[in-house]
Amino acid sequence: MQFHHHGYVSGDPRVKPAAGVGIDRPEELPDEVDVLIVGSGPAGMLAAAQLAQFPNVTTRLVERR
Repeated sequence: MQFHHHGYVSGDPRVKPAAGVGIDRPEELPDEVDVLIVGSGPAGMLAAAQLAQFPNVTTRLVERR
């Protein structure tokens, strides 16, 4: 899909470049997690909600957008 925001730009302007890696990585992110869920679709959201019931399990959900 093509968008016309600030002139003609191909691609999706809502998708931002990756952040939080290397030097610009926020301090509050842990170095290790017990469960990493990739994608916030129905299965990812349900898995994150179920794992939130266990406070001793460190879980992170990442999404492309």
